[in-house]
Amino acid sequence: MNSKLLALLATLSLATLQAGLAQQTAKLRRSQRLLRRQGARFEAAIENMAHGFSMYDTRARLVACNQMFLDIYRL
Repeated sequence: MNSKLLALLATLSLATLQAGLAQQTAKLRRSQRLLRRQGARFEAAIENMAHGFSMYDTRARLVACNQMFLDIYRL
């Protein structure tokens, strides 16, 4: 192959990679926005419960709770 053809192929490959990267970046940003919205909904639901809420992991460590839970146990 001649050098002009190789340069053209390299340019096309780079452009294809850049386009794919841009698509993946946009997809990641959409997923991050969705995750933030879901997290905000979860937090609002937990904080607006009339009762104390707590969630523990498999090692019995507290991983989530609401303000009511903290108030009940004076934490």
